[in-house]
Amino acid sequence: MTLVLGVVLLVVAVGISVNAAQQLTALEGAAHPGTLALWLALLSVASNEGLYYYTIAVARKHNSKLLRANAWHHRTDSISSVVVFVGVVGVMLGFDYLDALAAIGVAAMIAKVGWDLGWESLQELMDVALGEEEVQELREIIMQTTGVVGLHELRTRMTGAQALVDVHVIVNPTLSVSEGHLVGERIRKQLLERVEKVADALVHIDAEDDESSGPMLGLPGRSQVRQEMEQLLKNVGSSVSIKEMTLHYLGNQISVDLKVPLPEVESVPAALALASEVSERAESMPLYRRVRIEFVP
Repeated sequence: MTLVLGVVLLVVAVGISVNAAQQLTALEGAAHPGTLALWLALLSVASNEGLYYYTIAVARKHNSKLLRANAWHHRTDSISSVVVFVGVVGVMLGFDYLDALAAIGVAAMIAKVGWDLGWESLQELMDVALGEEEVQELREIIMQTTGVVGLHELRTRMTGAQALVDVHVIVNPTLSVSEGHLVGERIRKQLLERVEKVADALVHIDAEDDESSGPMLGLPGRSQVRQEMEQLLKNVGSSVSIKEMTLHYLGNQISVDLKVPLPEVESVPAALALASEVSERAESMPLYRRVRIEFVP
């Protein structure tokens, strides 16, 4: 609708210009209005300005392009009335051509408003992104959120008068899944509350910059890693069980934290020797960055 209104305003501007040009070529037959026309023009200015300020306030409250376009329609009516007033005064003072020249001037202003509305609406239809200043504001809000280490792949897309945001946020790789999720929800909440245009945000939590490290889909999953860790413990001559296992997939390798029951080990020196032996043997396993054992009750 905003695009249609912009086109209508351009058509109106052309019509006014053509009519004013015709008046300039036929000044002898021009009408000579009286004081009633002056008062009517002033009344039109006042009423249209009132409608403009009311409509533009509602448009800003609801972030509506259509209401903003309608407000500017009232403003163009007000400008037209001002021109009518100036033209009437000019004709009454004997300057018959002033009315036509003023009409051409207001036609140019109407054309400017129509072009701006139409071009802005057309850009929205073409799925454009937010401006550089607005994107920079999004970056600052994200980086100010507690727990954020960095960000990349920040993308925005306009849909009507609102914007959708998609961003990859880097956090400390040792964060738990729940804490990483909380960081993402805080970012989303901040963007929605602090940036009026943002309608929704999709936040991807990354443990590292996956633009440089690339995908790690070729690494083994949890079940295979557990089997390999159990085999590693057997290879060092231990029969202890794995109580818990935490995996960190970073830099195309896996870091493993194992929790092993201390009562299953003969002594503290034996536990220390087991941890050291497992760590040394893991260094020869290319898929593993490190394997660390923590003894728990």
